[in-house]
Amino acid sequence: MFVCCCFCADTAEGARLAAEIDIHAVSGLVKMFFRELPEPLFTNELYPRLVDGIALGEPEAKKRIMASLVHALPPINLETTLYLFRHLRRVASEERVNKMSLNNLSTVFGPNLLRPAMGSSDYAAIAAMSHVGILLYLIQLPEELLASPPTPTRLHAQFQTIEEET
Repeated sequence: MFVCCCFCADTAEGARLAAEIDIHAVSGLVKMFFRELPEPLFTNELYPRLVDGIALGEPEAKKRIMASLVHALPPINLETTLYLFRHLRRVASEERVNKMSLNNLSTVFGPNLLRPAMGSSDYAAIAAMSHVGILLYLIQLPEELLASPPTPTRLHAQFQTIEEET
């Protein structure tokens, strides 16, 4: 009932209930939801490629490859990611009030959205440092770039480029 009222458009009850909620509790629930998923939003399969992609030095190639990796997510993960990115950008736009910059949001949400697979020792050591940088980079990508998926041929070529550079 509570959630339905809060998300219904233009309802007085939803507005009243939304004004009474503890935003920190809601944020904690969202983080817990993502943390408790059996597989992270950015899948185990893509995690190593994201780590490799963020390390690329050429800015345009990095941008294309990182956007392509977002589009390689399963459809529900992609939709959730794009929605979450829009929301986090909106939260950051109110930084002067809520003190939550994109960097702060990446620090808070990064470990819940990106993590190496269990037992993946190669990436576990760098996980603590990389998830914040990866999430921050992805959130800052132009929304238009994330809205239009690359063609399959281009995507395959970009994955090959990552594999050749590592």
